[in-house]
Amino acid sequence: MKKVLILLLAFAPLTALWAQYSGSQMQTMLLNHQPLLAKQDVEGLLITDQYTDWSTGITHVYLRQVVNGIEVFNGNAAFHINNEGKVVSYSSSFATSVYANMQSSKPAIGVAAALMSAGAETEMNVQSALSKADMPLVNNEAVIVDAAVSEEPIKTKLYYLVDAKGKLVLTYNVELFNNETNDWWNVRVDATSGTVLEKNNWTSHCLVANGMYGGETNVHSEKSILAATTEYGKTSGTGTYLVVPYPFESPIHGNRQYVSGSTARSNASPFGWHDTDGVVGVEYTVTKGNNVFADEDTLASNGNGFSPNGGDSLIFDFPLDSNWLDYNYFLPAAITNLFYANNYVHDVFYQYGFDEVSGNFQYNNYEKGGLQRDQVQAEAQDGSGTGNANFSTPADGGNGRMQMYLWPTGSATQPPINISSPANLAGDYSAPLSSFGAKRFGELTARVVLVEDSNLADSLGCGPLVNTAELAGNIALIYRGSCQLPGKVLNAQNAGAIAVIMINNTSATPSAMSGNNAAVVIPSVIVTQALGVRIKAALDNGDTVMATLKGLPVVKAFDSDFDNGVIAHEYGHGISNRLTGGPANSNCLSNAEQAGEGWSDFFALALTAKPGDSGTFARGIGTFVFNQATTDLGIRDFKYSTKMSVNPMTYNYLKNNKGVHYVGTVWCTMLWDMYWNLVDKYGFDEDIFAGTGGNNKAIQLVIDGLKLQPCSPGFVDARNAIIKADSIRYGGANRDLIWNTFARRGLGYTATQGSTNSVADGVAKFDLPPGVVGISDAENLARFIELSPNPTQGLVTIVMPDQLKEAQVTVFDIAGKVVFEQNMRTDAVQHIQLDIADKQRGMYFVKISNGGTVFQSKLLLTN
Repeated sequence: MKKVLILLLAFAPLTALWAQYSGSQMQTMLLNHQPLLAKQDVEGLLITDQYTDWSTGITHVYLRQVVNGIEVFNGNAAFHINNEGKVVSYSSSFATSVYANMQSSKPAIGVAAALMSAGAETEMNVQSALSKADMPLVNNEAVIVDAAVSEEPIKTKLYYLVDAKGKLVLTYNVELFNNETNDWWNVRVDATSGTVLEKNNWTSHCLVANGMYGGETNVHSEKSILAATTEYGKTSGTGTYLVVPYPFESPIHGNRQYVSGSTARSNASPFGWHDTDGVVGVEYTVTKGNNVFADEDTLASNGNGFSPNGGDSLIFDFPLDSNWLDYNYFLPAAITNLFYANNYVHDVFYQYGFDEVSGNFQYNNYEKGGLQRDQVQAEAQDGSGTGNANFSTPADGGNGRMQMYLWPTGSATQPPINISSPANLAGDYSAPLSSFGAKRFGELTARVVLVEDSNLADSLGCGPLVNTAELAGNIALIYRGSCQLPGKVLNAQNAGAIAVIMINNTSATPSAMSGNNAAVVIPSVIVTQALGVRIKAALDNGDTVMATLKGLPVVKAFDSDFDNGVIAHEYGHGISNRLTGGPANSNCLSNAEQAGEGWSDFFALALTAKPGDSGTFARGIGTFVFNQATTDLGIRDFKYSTKMSVNPMTYNYLKNNKGVHYVGTVWCTMLWDMYWNLVDKYGFDEDIFAGTGGNNKAIQLVIDGLKLQPCSPGFVDARNAIIKADSIRYGGANRDLIWNTFARRGLGYTATQGSTNSVADGVAKFDLPPGVVGISDAENLARFIELSPNPTQGLVTIVMPDQLKEAQVTVFDIAGKVVFEQNMRTDAVQHIQLDIADKQRGMYFVKISNGGTVFQSKLLLTN
């Protein structure tokens, strides 16, 4: 331990390493930098985080506004101060005239009422937790522990929320982890009326909504064939892992290889990947250690699943089913890859400044600062869904949760249930299988028996069942309502039932029942209220109702635990959320124009780039899990490429308003351009950990920018943070390059982002600031043309930045006939809107001539 601290001292400026700022100093700085603030606006402010980057000497200080002893939700400010005490960057969202705008100082409703509102908003049954909610607030906060409602503690805290008129509304912020959907909600409830004002989600989902999965919720058998295992030991050695090694993206990008745990970096993982106590010798011989605990979660129980054992020699060598059919067979190999990839990503980004003090994920911080006991809980083959992956990021000190899913290759059609008797009910009926219990089985045929509940008279199945003799070997019929769904099914299972048919409690078409209970191993389905009434009537009439339940077919499914790009993407959500606004605040990336998905895509691309790659090469994201060739599109709207003909996205594309992944694709497109422009300037360095190439510099600027940008950033904020990062770390050596990169994609000098809570009000500009030299070499001409939209139904906009100065635009049809021609001289941004709606549908060609250089692009006119 002493050696580690001495090493840090040797490389860090002493004045920066020990820089600490007090609340009174921060108050003075705020008043000096934000003249509209009054002294009472900054009294009581809270320093949520402050830490110093050892590599730059910059001390980052993050603040929270406090009014009347109550924090203002996302009322944040940040100062970034060099080792000479100079403020090099500053941002603030502190409200002014706070006491004049404060509407209430005491809540009119209690914690229980706030919890009921939050539960209704998130469609969660919080009933069992309400009895524990009658408690006084301590430091404006109450914590309820009820795993049946939320596997994470339910934290309810008073905040002021600044509304659209600048008024401070007293609210409860209720943290709720939904055990069924894995969403980690933060819900703001008006503390006077109980009305839900807003909410945000700590869980970032990467679900492909329009994919090929048909809504299937689980591909597993009734239970994992592997028992939970935890092995302890004090063995030495670094381990050997048979994995898909970075920079290979997936098994279709490169073969599995044996990788030594000696790749662990001494500063990031000083005692290896299986340590947690900081003493030589590992604690675990399974896939568990300081940075990540990787296990299976096939039954969606969120923890304590099977982890493969490498033995005393830590050799993790497990087979892979190349047909991707036997999920349990290759599960140990999948968990091993997940463990390796998480450790690799942890160690890489440690080198760029995502360390203990800035909020990284470690069980033991080895006395280096920051909050600990928050290593990533990485769950392989998660049973709560398919075609997805997600990452949940609580504030520093709370475990990050990564959930990786199987991606089936086709829609496994939901089989109906069949009723064979009585005759008036005979037929097939829609009945979705639950997300818990058995999924894949042949056919189960038995008599339908209505449950008799010892606690209630209306067959809800919430208590022990009294007609066990009749239920044994048959299918239980239960009414929906009152208690948790998995508990109902478990009661029927304990009574001897082989399956459950649940009757919906409304006239709406039911969706699959969800929930978590690893003890449930029988299948269950839900039918419409109308069908349930008919079945109940037949039973009351003394008829024998015979039903057959059919399981889902076995389908080929690709495992995202082998997709290093997807893993890096998910881990990237933890990085961007912990760094933006400081590690104590995980609510800074919930606005509409935040680019969380873009930073994550960038990290995935940067960690899987290889020597010989180029910026013009078109790269898809998620081609492996999407069952595509490496050259296919993957799961985004466009491939990533510096060629505008491949990826035409500009800042204008945000207005298409197609969701967070689309917004992220626009941002990553710009970052990927910057990456390759820096590689063109400095070269590509294969050493991802300590290299000095343009690829390393690009990653560093993105990490530094995340620390510098304000809470709730828009694209202009994020761009400015990267430019500021370059001025701090590299003395502005790349200022012209960065400005040209962003300006080419519409995020130029006079671009405006409007409200960061909207993606519709930004204005794209393609200009450069005074003194910045434009890219003028002729061979780059093609990179500055945008045709949008393409294909078009008539109207098309041709956008060219002013770097071109002069150009001739010609549009001609496939026969060579000119339909449009114009000479252009641009002293500012030139936009030409062309209307060819009256022309014949088909292919046209747009030719841009600039001196001896000609650029030509296809334009498709459609109906």
